Amino acid sequence: MKELAERIYRFIEKYATVSPAYDGTNEKYTNYDVRSLLACADKLSQGQKPGNCGSSWKCSCAYEPRWSKEGEAEHDDMMREIYKLSEN
Repeated sequence: MKELAERIYRFIEKYATVSPAYDGTNEKYTNYDVRSLLACADKLSQGQKPGNCGSSWKCSCAYEPRWSKEGEAEHDDMMREIYKLSEN
């Protein structure tokens, strides 16, 4: 679980859009998809099941560049792993 959490954190650092209002003292990520994925990663890092995680590569402006096939594949693969853990 912790490996998946680290993978998610790396993915977010690489692809998540930063809030335009971010100044170092407030929320860096305000998009629902990113915050949901972060919440799942936080649970996984504590050895807990992630529960419901609502993140989509295609349906939001949460991740950039939108045309990145590598980013989309990584996102979708992580989401499959999260769902598997949530179902067990």
